[in-house]
Amino acid sequence: MGMRVIRLLFSLCILLLLAGCAGTAMESLYQLPLQSEEHQKLQNAINEVLGTGAEYAAPTSGSSRQSIQLYDIDGDGEKEAIAFFRSSDETKPLKIYIFTQTETGLYETAVIIAEEGNAIHSIEYRDLNGDGTVEVLVGWQISADMQMLSVYQLTDFQKTELLTTDFTKYLLCDLTGSGTDTLVVFRDENSVFFADAYGFAEDGQLLVESVGLSTGVQDISRTIFGRLRGRTPAVFVESAYEDGGLITDILILTDAGLTNVTADDVGVSGGTQRSYAVYTMDINLDGIMETPVSRLLRDALDSGRSFYALEWYSFNSAGKSQLALTTYHNFSDGWYLEIPNQWVDTLALRREDVLSGERALVFSMTDGGQAEDFMTIYMLTGDNRRDRAEQGNRFILFEDDDTIYAAEITRELENGLTRQALQANFSLIVSAWE
Repeated sequence: MGMRVIRLLFSLCILLLLAGCAGTAMESLYQLPLQSEEHQKLQNAINEVLGTGAEYAAPTSGSSRQSIQLYDIDGDGEKEAIAFFRSSDETKPLKIYIFTQTETGLYETAVIIAEEGNAIHSIEYRDLNGDGTVEVLVGWQISADMQMLSVYQLTDFQKTELLTTDFTKYLLCDLTGSGTDTLVVFRDENSVFFADAYGFAEDGQLLVESVGLSTGVQDISRTIFGRLRGRTPAVFVESAYEDGGLITDILILTDAGLTNVTADDVGVSGGTQRSYAVYTMDINLDGIMETPVSRLLRDALDSGRSFYALEWYSFNSAGKSQLALTTYHNFSDGWYLEIPNQWVDTLALRREDVLSGERALVFSMTDGGQAEDFMTIYMLTGDNRRDRAEQGNRFILFEDDDTIYAAEITRELENGLTRQALQANFSLIVSAWE
């Protein structure tokens, strides 16, 4: 199977998985997998809460956004029902009810978690201390400018608050390789950003490690868990930077503490800065995350356009980078091409958008002299797109219901550029999701 097909299948799988996490109208979200009689008993318990003047208040972010959710909180094999409400006339208007089912089949309130604020931001269920009972993590939207994260232990449905902290984003991932998740919380202290890693012991002891993100970070755009060379687990924090670009901080957790392995002596991950908002990903599907860095290419016409190659680097736990591959991303036409690393120094590009429904990008090589064309890639739309895709020596790279991407090789290169190589190295750009 060609690399292009593998990438497309991988991207489609990610989109399908993420589509299942998308929020919809809260009334349509809770189609619970319960028998009708059991469902009615649960609805009766919920109606008692609604009868007090409360209204549904589903989480607004995260992967669990249903107004009513089912989860086995205490690890007994039976799922509890968790429902989210707002009561506007109370000091702590935001309420999370956890209902358990009695021997008679009725649902009763086991515990209520209440907080002040405007909305319930998010909820997660994770066993953070390995005792077999999940902890409940709740993000609270206190105001437009403040979010608080609380971690609750619910042993025997007795509520114990293990942690409360302000946050910008948070991430749960196995940073230690132990099989137990670490909670990584990102905070903004007067426009200086920090990451805090929390570990939870069975005796309730809280283990905290902190590290700063790059100086000059404006806002955190995305956080993702992945692996470095050597299979070290890491968190990749990608942020809007002071010059309008993007920067990536890579965090690992070892016996020495939480470390930003890409930060230099002045606290900046300078080796991961780039002009484009292209995120770290496993671009070559080798199980290791790669971070792109942009390299300016030549404009064959000196038209003032900016063309960039993206050099994708993997890192090890010491922060040492290694070039994995190079791509050219055509964001306006929605495709990218893996190119030989050595092309970057001599490649020149120009646009030729002459015909309606035909956008063309011409590739040239310069070697101290005049640029010589060797390849053109087309994006073709319109009713006659197939005829234009097969015109002359053109051949199809990819097609869907509305668009055909085609190429034409006009001069052979020493590295043996072929149709098969172009088709294998051509992919569509898929938008990254948080």
